[in-house]
Amino acid sequence: MTLNSIFQQYLNKSSKNSLDRKQVAQTENNVINENAIIDIEASTIMCCDDPNFTREIFQMLADDLKNTKSTLTKAYVNNDIKALRAELHRTRGGVCYIKAPQLEKALKDFHLMTRTESPIFSEMEKAYQSLQQAIENFWCEWESTENY
Repeated sequence: MTLNSIFQQYLNKSSKNSLDRKQVAQTENNVINENAIIDIEASTIMCCDDPNFTREIFQMLADDLKNTKSTLTKAYVNNDIKALRAELHRTRGGVCYIKAPQLEKALKDFHLMTRTESPIFSEMEKAYQSLQQAIENFWCEWESTENY
């Protein structure tokens, strides 16, 4: 099942949630901590207040990050900036449906680094390592919250 079909399934059945993703991000009570790994509450609001839908999206992301990590590692080792950009862009597009601040920030920072005309190797390496750690942190956090 694709991400789009899952969203259509839940969006079509749920009209109770009037908050969209941007409204959640702007809610006064929703102070975003960039070091937070997973924000289940904000993610559930973004997912039509449906915990099952939220779990499905998080599980899809956790599964997809395995491929992402492999693709990024290969592209990074081969210094394939085009492949890095494509994979980072694709992954950021999937992460935007939930709140995983640390992962979002690491993806954004590394993506920006790949768009720099002449990136400094040490900064590129730092951004790459931060993303790798954010992916690991996400998996650990998700495994520990699977029963929420």
